[in-house]
Amino acid sequence: MEAKRSGAIMEAKRSGEEWKTLWTCVPDLVFHRYEHRKASSFKNMVFHVLSNRDNNLAVTNFSFNYYGKDKSIITRIINYAASHNVMNLRLYLELASLKLLFPHINNCRSLKTLKLESFNGLHLLEGFTLPSLTALCLSCCSFWGNDGEGDQPTSIDPFVGLFNLKSLQIYNCNMGSVQNFRIYGPQLDSLTIKISYFNGEVAIFAPKLQFFSFKNDNPRVKFSYLDFPLLEIADIDAYVSFFITNHELIEKSLLDMMNMFRGLYHVRSLVLNQCIIKLWGFRVHAQQLTEAKILIQSALKNCASDSNSIVESLLGSYNVVGSCTLVFDLLVQAYAKLRMLEDGFEVCCYLENHGFCLNLSSFNALLHGMQKSGENVMVWKVYEYMLQRRKYPNDVTIRTMINALCKEGKLQVVVDLLDRIHGKRCSPIVIVNTNLVFKVIEEGRIEEGMELLKRMLQKNFIFDTVAYSFVVYTKLKLRNLESAWEVYEEMLKRGFSANSFLFSSFIREYCDRGRIEDAKNLLREMEDMDLKPYDETFNHLIEGCAKAGEMKASMKHCEEMIRRGLIPSCSTFNEMVRGLCEIGDSENANAMLTLALDKGFLPNEVTYSLLISGYGKEGNIQQVFKLYYEMEYRSLSPGLPVFTSLIRSLCNCGKLGEADKYLRIMEDRSIALSEDIYEALITSHLRKGDKTRASLLYNEMVANGMKPHDWETYVNDLETKRWSNRKSSNYRTELLSPAPGGEDMTMASEQSWRLNMDKFSLPQRRMEHSSHFNLGYYIKAIRRQKKISEYYKRQERLLKGFNEVDTFNELGILPGTLTEDEMKQLARSERVAIYASNAANLVLFLAKVYASVESRSLAVIASTLDSLLDLLSGFILWFTAYAMRKPNQHCYPIGKNRMQPVGIVVFAAVMATLGLQILFESGRELLMKSQPDRDPEKEKWMIGIMVSVTVVKLVLTVYCRRFENEIVRAYAQDHFFDVITNSIGLGTAVLAIKFFWWIDPLGAILIALYTMGNWAKTVMENVWALIGRTAPAEYLAKLTYLIWNHHEEIRHIETVRAYTFGTQYFVEVHIVLPEEMSLGEAHNIGQTLEDKLEQLPQVERAFVHVDCDIIHPLEHNPKKR
Repeated sequence: MEAKRSGAIMEAKRSGEEWKTLWTCVPDLVFHRYEHRKASSFKNMVFHVLSNRDNNLAVTNFSFNYYGKDKSIITRIINYAASHNVMNLRLYLELASLKLLFPHINNCRSLKTLKLESFNGLHLLEGFTLPSLTALCLSCCSFWGNDGEGDQPTSIDPFVGLFNLKSLQIYNCNMGSVQNFRIYGPQLDSLTIKISYFNGEVAIFAPKLQFFSFKNDNPRVKFSYLDFPLLEIADIDAYVSFFITNHELIEKSLLDMMNMFRGLYHVRSLVLNQCIIKLWGFRVHAQQLTEAKILIQSALKNCASDSNSIVESLLGSYNVVGSCTLVFDLLVQAYAKLRMLEDGFEVCCYLENHGFCLNLSSFNALLHGMQKSGENVMVWKVYEYMLQRRKYPNDVTIRTMINALCKEGKLQVVVDLLDRIHGKRCSPIVIVNTNLVFKVIEEGRIEEGMELLKRMLQKNFIFDTVAYSFVVYTKLKLRNLESAWEVYEEMLKRGFSANSFLFSSFIREYCDRGRIEDAKNLLREMEDMDLKPYDETFNHLIEGCAKAGEMKASMKHCEEMIRRGLIPSCSTFNEMVRGLCEIGDSENANAMLTLALDKGFLPNEVTYSLLISGYGKEGNIQQVFKLYYEMEYRSLSPGLPVFTSLIRSLCNCGKLGEADKYLRIMEDRSIALSEDIYEALITSHLRKGDKTRASLLYNEMVANGMKPHDWETYVNDLETKRWSNRKSSNYRTELLSPAPGGEDMTMASEQSWRLNMDKFSLPQRRMEHSSHFNLGYYIKAIRRQKKISEYYKRQERLLKGFNEVDTFNELGILPGTLTEDEMKQLARSERVAIYASNAANLVLFLAKVYASVESRSLAVIASTLDSLLDLLSGFILWFTAYAMRKPNQHCYPIGKNRMQPVGIVVFAAVMATLGLQILFESGRELLMKSQPDRDPEKEKWMIGIMVSVTVVKLVLTVYCRRFENEIVRAYAQDHFFDVITNSIGLGTAVLAIKFFWWIDPLGAILIALYTMGNWAKTVMENVWALIGRTAPAEYLAKLTYLIWNHHEEIRHIETVRAYTFGTQYFVEVHIVLPEEMSLGEAHNIGQTLEDKLEQLPQVERAFVHVDCDIIHPLEHNPKKR
């Protein structure tokens, strides 16, 4: 309730009981005396309200505004607020002192916010201890007391007791004679100060301050200490008069202001008034550059989004601060130091365009910052602008530009260019200016380049020979050949010599115009003058000859270039390769690539794309694949042209399965498919007779948004081509060596000696149906279908093996072959699997020992003994793997691979022994009918341990089965056995606890039998591997197919043997070659076949015997076999 007039209150008092009830419920009280002439009536009104209000109701907000000296009403108000736990209190007592209220206000322990207005003696706040106070506002107050109150303090710390204060606001307060004003707030995060009069020092200790606002009209405020590490926002509006005559006062005020800015080093958002900007200009005028730099860097850093306002303020106050242009130089240098480089250059151009002349040091600062930041384009832009504004470089500028050239990697290029033009070593300034002019001309800014060239010649920043050469180069760039010759002749008349750069420029122009003979004549003239052609000279000639169709001349120049130790550019080399492939000379193009690669040439995707396309047109699929894999080896990503050429080549050779595979690779790599690829595949499938696959590709083509021809068009075109080929072909050749479907005549004639499985296809499987049904017939039909199914599966596996051999013959590698890095990674993974298995076996063995002791279950004890043998067997397998990694060619000529099956046999024998022991112990317990004691608490632990062991073993089983290594596979099998035995042991132990005791030994017997059976099977498999058993018939057929397709000169295959001698096969092959063949050729055929056989993953060693006939006695004594 707000009571402003006592008359209204007294009238309400006489109105009845309703107002009395209302006063009882009011939570907030506001008493303001504004127009009361009599203080007694206001006092009576206040006392009446406080007396009739419910004392049990707390007061949240309490505001009291009073003009008078009656202490009783003031005391009554404060005591009432303290007794009712007021939280927010506002006091306006114009004629009162804080000394009067000190003991009463200090009792308000629940007070959170306090606002004091028109008080004096606020130095007494030092004694306040209000633990809940978080916000304090002081308005129009004095920190010194009234006259006659004793000595006034000169140093105060009024907020030292308010240790929880978070917000402090000081408005229009008078500090009086206080010389040292200290603000201490360990929790303070917001501070606002507006002081009307003060002539001392202010020290602020607020480590958590985040907002700071300072507004002052008094130039004599001094900050002795400011340190705000967490400050985010600062609003500074300080008045500094630049028009008073007392310069010492101005100087002191400026110094104090700079001290304040040093304390705002962490601020993120800074708001400054124009007076502060003028302060910076005045500091520059007074040659106090260090302070000025600090101020402007702080302003730019915190006003980065509105830095133009700082420039406008400086321009507006330019005349006020004494017309000193150094202020703008410091501004640009501050931009450079803060790496606001583009903004700094814009400001620099703005100031120069408005008539301000900046120092060279400002431009150097910008250049240095851009060079350090890697802004090389901006570096040359600023340097060019400097020369346009007649800011000529000094040593610092040149050093910066040389560093920029080094960072771009162009220093050697410019030095080589000057060496070709001038023939002597040049100074750094000539190097920099030459690069600038050449750069401008190359960008097509001819007029600007000529203007720079004239200015540099006037200042001797560039040589005359360089200037003439650039003029000729510019004329040629403008396609003005006659004018270029005139400038060249004038250059010779003035006594300057010709140079390699000029000749190369003329050669390029002649090659671009197709005048190859003139270009060759210039090359000869150039060499007659003892001028050495450089890489660009040869690049122009090679590319020009290739475009003109003179491929022999192009190759000749390329060979000469490489012979001289120069490397052609990629675009030039690609142009030559394109010309050679277009005329069907891919072999020479590939030979040139080999020659260039030896000298360090780096081809790109276009190079390989052109070569693959050329070989594809010639039908050389092997070279196509070699180039494709070489491209991937060089980490070049094949694009659409490469895949298009590859798929077309595969289609021409009838390898449609491989073509479809690379089509899917394109989709996986997100390469856009073209209509040419689909049309080649569709036509090839139709030619082979596979209309289903062709139709699928046609529909896929339409689904991808392409617009193919009509389906009937493809079919009609195919029939037309078949008829024309039949009429033009030689009937005798077609009859004697018919071409397989899908292959052209050239490929068929070249590969007619090979066996080709592409023309073989399995017939469709059909179920037999009979009108008569009986049970016997049904059983026979099932058996017959099972045999037929097994037969077809064998045939499918056989054809799959033959396709793998075809791929091996074409590509030189088997499908799915791992790279060297992948093999190393696999070996590391296998070692990890072995180590993890051994570590897990040790930990789980200890856990199961505890479970066995606690549970006394025979099944659990059997599982524990199994884990013990796991450790022993793990040591055996580890030792086997370690021994295999240490070959000894003298003691073990054929390696130690037999140690794998031997180690596994020993391991299996130990496991079988364990099974027998458990079997005997379990039988004994059943016969003796002995029942161990049970402890339910310990059995819970046993169950938990066994479940954990089973889960860990299951995870290891899944992990180890990912590998093909036999030892790791043995670990996987062992882990799987453990899962089974642990599960049975746990199940039988639990069932024995709940039901019958004999289930436990019965489970142990089951575990023993399971262990013995599995490891007996393992023993037999490895025994068969050691005794030399022959390979399956399917594998022998695969070997025979590979041997026959190895070489055309193989007349007969006499013997093919493959037998186990460990985990892999030994292969013996006898082949018959012509009698008239030389020993060297026969040896090469046999050796390459042997190497090819040993590349097969299941073959350890291969022996190839070469015969000249098939009629001879056996090579080995059969009695010793």
